Amino acid sequence: MRSYEALSDHDFELFVADLFGTVENERYEVFARGPDLGIDLRHEHKNGTLDVIQCKHYIHSSMSDLRAAARKEAHRLGTCQ
Repeated sequence: MRSYEALSDHDFELFVADLFGTVENERYEVFARGPDLGIDLRHEHKNGTLDVIQCKHYIHSSMSDLRAAARKEAHRLGTCQ
């Protein structure tokens, strides 16, 4: 199995965008580094709805660590219900 540890956070976002784009046969926008308000990737559907994707490249972290980080960020952005 290939290790993705060497990828930077931005390279990981590009990789995930390529994966989604290939599977969905659609284009996913990737944004430049910097404050992104939780948007790493975005895809606009023909009906105007948006898919917004947050990528997390957590090396050697558990699934519970990833969930905790996602919850914390959702609360910080006010998107948690």
